Amino acid sequence: ASAIECFAGAPPADMAGPLLENEGAIGRCFHHASLQEIVRALQEEQGSGSKSATWAKETLQVLQQKSPTSLHITLRALRLGAQMALDDVLKMDYRVMLSCIPGAHNNRAPISDFYEGVRALLIDKTGKPAWNPASIEEVSSESIDFHFNPLGEQELIFS
Repeated sequence: ASAIECFAGAPPADMAGPLLENEGAIGRCFHHASLQEIVRALQEEQGSGSKSATWAKETLQVLQQKSPTSLHITLRALRLGAQMALDDVLKMDYRVMLSCIPGAHNNRAPISDFYEGVRALLIDKTGKPAWNPASIEEVSSESIDFHFNPLGEQELIFS
């Protein structure tokens, strides 16, 4: 058995927190393949009057503050990574990290929301980044594909 399987188990009953309390809603909302479907499911959950409606509202508020591009990248990385060996996940994460920083990936990186987020949160301290693109609907699959492309000579190699 793997190390994770050896230590995995149900949490103690006294540790019931938001994840356990909203486990059903999390499953209903986040099992979808696309970010747009996830947002729609969260909106439906918010309007359902269920005990998870507040959780759904708060989750939507958090997602609306994040870079639409980064949300798409994260969803794809989570979906792909769930089917990969650890070495491959680490290589993918390295590709994504380099691709998000213009100049780090053979100067091919598109305009990055990384710098915009730093500007808005740490430099100007407005907390209001101007994401580009501004909505999840505007993010193209081609722009997300870029973040998962092989790095050639910059590829992470485990010996």
